[in-house]
Amino acid sequence: MPNLSYGRVVELSHPIHSGIPHWPGDPPITFTQVADRDQDGYFLRAFTMGEHAATHLNAPISFFDNGPGVDAIPPEALIRPAVVIDAREEAAANPDFALGVDHVQAWEARHGRIPAGSLALLCAGWGAFWGNPARFLGLDSAGQAHFPGFGIEAARFLLQERQVCGLGCATHGIEPGWDAHFQVNR
Repeated sequence: MPNLSYGRVVELSHPIHSGIPHWPGDPPITFTQVADRDQDGYFLRAFTMGEHAATHLNAPISFFDNGPGVDAIPPEALIRPAVVIDAREEAAANPDFALGVDHVQAWEARHGRIPAGSLALLCAGWGAFWGNPARFLGLDSAGQAHFPGFGIEAARFLLQERQVCGLGCATHGIEPGWDAHFQVNR
């Protein structure tokens, strides 16, 4: 376990309910009451949802037959220092914004080199739209999603040149919504 120091902890999850944004075609989020306080002495619900809904960790098994699942990731690997690349201005101007290597290098010019082993987080301001699934996904009339994410070259640069241990953002995918091939995930 690495010895970490930090200035603050930031809660990034959202409550799960049936109205949260999820990909069209994914299973709906459902809750079924199993026990009632008055009748059973306690309250209990069961819920179902697709594993890529809400705040989640993706694993290689999502795209590769023999890839490890999240159960293969030790919990201590999830506690890492993070850098936050702020692209709220760019994303506000263009919901299809893809973070580029030039943006990463501009961040480093202001803050210093991104440390190996850290998480690279993209702040696009999209968390503000969580309560509005249509805006969060940005689906157009053809069903194409429009939200910002990491461009493939920036992802390669961060993973290979800066040796970050992961990428994250508060959108529905780590690549822009228009990337139907999920290049960054792959």
